[in-house]
Amino acid sequence: RCEQLRAPQATHYTKLTLGLLLARQSNAHAEAQALLSEALKEYTAISHVRRVGLACGYLALLFLDQRSFAQAEQLARQAAVQLAEAGGFHTWALALHADILLQAGRPQDALALAQTAVKRLLQQGGMPIMELLPFAVLGETLCALAQPEAAKDLVLTALGRLRARVAQIKKPAWQASYLALPEQTRLHSLARLLCPCILESET
Repeated sequence: RCEQLRAPQATHYTKLTLGLLLARQSNAHAEAQALLSEALKEYTAISHVRRVGLACGYLALLFLDQRSFAQAEQLARQAAVQLAEAGGFHTWALALHADILLQAGRPQDALALAQTAVKRLLQQGGMPIMELLPFAVLGETLCALAQPEAAKDLVLTALGRLRARVAQIKKPAWQASYLALPEQTRLHSLARLLCPCILESET
């Protein structure tokens, strides 16, 4: 539709956002990669730094889901560079990079990045996307490094933020969709492991 109307900026952004949505669906990776690669090329051509960074990050997310760690890490590094002046988006890129290292079996390498992402998130008060990802990644990293008490404290903080966000969502169906996002399910998995009594008190 945007292409028919000859609205290139809208077309680029549609590819970027649709690519992210599809990247988070395991049965749509090929289409997601095509859209995000096109968006990256188009935003690079017009030197739109922030959206180049987002396209790199979304592609990194896609390759991470495919367990292509080398490609994912390279793209996450590029995303962090491009988003260095983009506040919460840069925090997200750091958390994404840490997540790639963690899932590649390198928790020690992931630790400093994950800690920085959580620290920045708390300083900024929030993030524009995937707000709980830094908590989930750092919590899992601490568990991988045999630091469950530190992970528990972190998870309790994150659960408080999660409850506050859910309370702001009025429709039950939207609440369910939000809670089903990967970052939230990972956080709940950590809570079941580290502090199950907290979840039991909510039921």
